[in-house]
Amino acid sequence: MPLSKTFLALLLSCAALVTLLTPGVAAADEPAKPKPGVLLDSVGRQKFIAKFHAEGVQQYECNGKEWIHKGPSAVLYDGVTGKPIGTHFSCESCTPEPGKPPAEVPAWSFFDGGRAEGSVRDKIDSKNKGAVPQLLLKLEGNGKGKTGEADHVLRLNTSGGIAPPKKDCATPQDKGKWIPSPYQADYEFRNSQLDDTRTDEEKEAARPRAKKPGSTVEAK
Repeated sequence: MPLSKTFLALLLSCAALVTLLTPGVAAADEPAKPKPGVLLDSVGRQKFIAKFHAEGVQQYECNGKEWIHKGPSAVLYDGVTGKPIGTHFSCESCTPEPGKPPAEVPAWSFFDGGRAEGSVRDKIDSKNKGAVPQLLLKLEGNGKGKTGEADHVLRLNTSGGIAPPKKDCATPQDKGKWIPSPYQADYEFRNSQLDDTRTDEEKEAARPRAKKPGSTVEAK
């Protein structure tokens, strides 16, 4: 028996209602984006490679409307001896991530031959007011030196380094201004594929606390 127009209309209405009330398959298949800090905390529990204290500047350039971050320029110090062991800088010759200018590629170079480039994977606000955020960066290194085994680095215990006031970069006349903003941070190199097998005593002994030669600032 042919279905009446009224019954067909009722079936179509029910089908539309079911579609509206049923969660989309595509949305259900999409992985949930981790909350800020989750990845950073996870990698922070993996195998410890080395930890260094950095002192230097975060660089900013005015484009006439706002400050553009141009990356760090800092010296890395051994947490035990206080001696310089490398540098942290913006790598203009490195290969940036799609859509990012070369100056935003952070890099580390060590006196023992080690070298690595990083890309940010997670960040949370610093515990210190007026400081650049704490970061988790994925590393691409040359496999050399003390940090050769690391595949991630954590930027922790940050202080300073934020952009200058907006009022100082508000007109075309301000374009081209270049301001270094002093900062400090600890960089903790880890291997995310391996567990941290150190004892509590070993972890405490590795915590940077020595003073940099000629400085009154303690490496925390």
